[in-house]
Amino acid sequence: MENPHNGRATLNQQLNKLEIIIPTKKNWLIIAFVTFWLCGWAFGFVSAIAGIGFGFGPASAFLLVWLSAWTIGGIAVGSFAYYMVFGEEVIIFADGKMTYIRAGQFFLRDKTYDLKEAKNWRIVPSDGYYQDFFGFRRYDFAGLRSGGTIHFNYGMKTVKIAIAIDEPESEYILATLREKGFIMEGK
Repeated sequence: MENPHNGRATLNQQLNKLEIIIPTKKNWLIIAFVTFWLCGWAFGFVSAIAGIGFGFGPASAFLLVWLSAWTIGGIAVGSFAYYMVFGEEVIIFADGKMTYIRAGQFFLRDKTYDLKEAKNWRIVPSDGYYQDFFGFRRYDFAGLRSGGTIHFNYGMKTVKIAIAIDEPESEYILATLREKGFIMEGK
């Protein structure tokens, strides 16, 4: 029988600090596909490097340009695969600030928010979809674009945290934050 009290998040409390660690939700089908794709990518990469070594001409120049784009694509897909397998959200509440870290994602910087300016903490269930640049609804396999279930207002924007957890766990986290005094009830 499954334990009804298991959550995805780990809450570590120290004196005046609360650290919340949420591992990524693993979609093994996507991870397997991306791993297979990266094997094909590596074959193309090695083949292109071997093709450049035979002199310099129009074909080698094309291969050099192609190899540059191929490398960027491989790095992007490789970092996505790494985040899907090893990534986690780390949310730290300390000294009147919240620091938000996506550990395992190489191209994002950590963000720090002043908790005095964070208002209207709430839970918004995610259906796993996001709206793309052209206005189409797309399914978010890794939860990177649809945002998390815990939202708050920060100035003129909405910040979304706690990707890959369900509503009851989000309620528990918000209740803990209020109980420990990291966020105020009226905010």
